[in-house]
Amino acid sequence: MSMNPPTPIPLGSPHIAEPPMFPRFGYKDIERASRNRRNYLRRNMTCEIFLVDRQTNNVLRCRTSDISDAGVRATGPIGYGLAVGQRYEVRIASGGIDRIASAEMVPS
Repeated sequence: MSMNPPTPIPLGSPHIAEPPMFPRFGYKDIERASRNRRNYLRRNMTCEIFLVDRQTNNVLRCRTSDISDAGVRATGPIGYGLAVGQRYEVRIASGGIDRIASAEMVPS
């Protein structure tokens, strides 16, 4: 076995007794993970929503866990392949809208 592997992971007897420690975050990520940099308040609201993929026009029925002015956290069916950062058009199902929304002016 070659002692010069193509990966940066060191091999050899000292690392077998004590595995190497790799940082979980990069230096910039530590600062980013330690602060909450959200500009909008998240509200814990559970309601049915439809996620519409604009490219393929697929519609997916999901349930929200929290909603903010800048985004929504939703759970979908297992195996569909939703990932953080994907862009969908969100449509709130008509049932229970009066319960979670009110028409009032908010500061911009």
